[in-house]
Amino acid sequence: MQQRSVFSSWWTRTLSPSPLSSSSCDQKSRRRESLFFTSSSSSNELVVSEEEDNNTNVREIIAASASAFGANDGVVVIKPSRLDAFIAENLREEKITRGAVARSIANGNVFVNGTKTMKKTYKVQRGDVIRLTIERAKSLTAEPEDIKLDVIYEDEDVIVINKPAGMVVHPAPGHSSGTLVNALLYHCGCPALVVQEGRKIPKSLDFAEVQNEEEEDDDDDDDDDDEIMPYLGPEEEDTTVRPGIVHRLDKGTSGLLVCAKNGAAHQHLCDQFAARSVRRLYVALVLGHPNPSAGVVEEPIGRDPKNRLRMSIASSLRTGRFARSNYRTLETFPTSADTATSASLVEWKLDTGRTHQIRVHSKFLGCGILGDETYDGNKERVKKQLLNNPGIKKVNAEAVGKRSVRPMLHARTIGFTHPRTGESLDFSREPPQDFLEVLDALKKC
Repeated sequence: MQQRSVFSSWWTRTLSPSPLSSSSCDQKSRRRESLFFTSSSSSNELVVSEEEDNNTNVREIIAASASAFGANDGVVVIKPSRLDAFIAENLREEKITRGAVARSIANGNVFVNGTKTMKKTYKVQRGDVIRLTIERAKSLTAEPEDIKLDVIYEDEDVIVINKPAGMVVHPAPGHSSGTLVNALLYHCGCPALVVQEGRKIPKSLDFAEVQNEEEEDDDDDDDDDDEIMPYLGPEEEDTTVRPGIVHRLDKGTSGLLVCAKNGAAHQHLCDQFAARSVRRLYVALVLGHPNPSAGVVEEPIGRDPKNRLRMSIASSLRTGRFARSNYRTLETFPTSADTATSASLVEWKLDTGRTHQIRVHSKFLGCGILGDETYDGNKERVKKQLLNNPGIKKVNAEAVGKRSVRPMLHARTIGFTHPRTGESLDFSREPPQDFLEVLDALKKC
């Protein structure tokens, strides 16, 4: 059995004989590799065994962080201490990247001391036993596509787009074309972008000039917004291709986005989002009437444990992330004071940018967004609630329900500091025609 040093003097790797033939070992996409850390007084051993898997490219890892990397006044310090960084750092030679680890954590495939752990920011403690299963991402391609863009502003550093509802922001599994990124590549005269597994994905539209440059890994802070699109380090991987994208809007959401055309602009804009200095207002048509009519929702948001494709209010900050939304009711429908309210036009201002934040917080208020199939705003629910109001004619209720074919949510304004000039820029666009048609139908109720 061969033994060699891998990570540092604290780590030793032991390889066990492979049960596979040499030909099957070459088929890495069909291998399952099990890695085990076993603790000792001064080092850990990593035992690698392999077995055939015809359907998946999965690695199962059991790790014990029994050795400390440093100490401070007698207190044991594990470095790096974040769960995702800790695993990626100590499996770097095994080609397990931090992006793959983070994805595994988000998918519920990481267990610390036998308990499923959903927070990549968990601080690893001495003696923790970590077990995870990682599925490799496939290579992704973004092709330039001649898709018309509603460009609000553009210069050599930034471009502001009014995104239509129905457009996905970046290519991802299931959405390989027709995205904002595909349109931006064509608009800016960029070549196709092919990202091989385990390679960095550039986040600015000058990737053709900088693709060979080395970048430092981005150690996300606990307070980073989910919607911010950070640069990835040279060995990071991801399941999306998103050059130029600084933040995102859901597929069904319309409105304003700012995109970066070079690395410096991207970093500057991401810093503004992280500092929560970007000025954004949204408008939404919701069921019912928020009570009170204006206020603040401060509830943590995390993955819905019953449906991983959905977000929900988390029970605590241990299972979700801090999220705060400000709202005020602009108008209620029907407008008659003698009739109960069945729908409202609400303005939202975000202090954080969690995934689906407005949609989840609106549902928390008991006011699902009209047309939101995921968060209590589906067409049938809209029609039923309106029909239950004796002050609303059936024809008007059915008209609203019929037109609510996507979440009636629009990013109305965006303001930021220009990355190069320092000038304060603010842009605004009214909601698109489909939103206005629903609004007009409500006003007729």
